[in-house]
Amino acid sequence: MIHTYTISGMTCNGCKNLVEDALIKLDAIQDIQVHIEASEASMTLKKEIGLPTLQEALPKQFTIKPNLS
Repeated sequence: MIHTYTISGMTCNGCKNLVEDALIKLDAIQDIQVHIEASEASMTLKKEIGLPTLQEALPKQFTIKPNLS
């Protein structure tokens, strides 16, 4: 299953890499594609994962929320 989230706080490729590296470490995430321009991350999940778990995995300067569009 693929879920898309909005991630605020990303300003450069370094930020993109930090987000990808932090989230891919979670067992529930099989693949992740982060798009700086859209401030989004599309994740292929092996199983459901809660938003608090995703936020906790990220460095403090980033905020994640469901993409409702």
